Amino acid sequence: MGRLTRISATGPALHDGDCSTIRDFVVLFANRLRLKLLCRLAEGPACVHELVEATGDKQSNVSQQLKILHEADFVKRRRVGARVYYEIDDPVTVEVLDFLVSAAQRPRGWQPHQVS
Repeated sequence: MGRLTRISATGPALHDGDCSTIRDFVVLFANRLRLKLLCRLAEGPACVHELVEATGDKQSNVSQQLKILHEADFVKRRRVGARVYYEIDDPVTVEVLDFLVSAAQRPRGWQPHQVS
């Protein structure tokens, strides 16, 4: 995933490359399992076994999504004995999660609908 230079949504129009970078960032939060994993990891580090229990998903699915989050630099890995622990690598990730939860609960009420 690319990095943006210092830009602002209220500044000059975003270039296509900037829009693609922002889209790629947001897409990482759009997967149900990745979102559940990030919310659990916002509470603190966890091993795959703990994440499987927390999400109720298959170990293979959890591992696959953790790999995606790791490759995108959202989480880091740390080996302790035979276990690998995952934790959020950047506090901004927790800020984005907090914002998403807050925005989904806004007072006017948010009704899900199909977005293309």
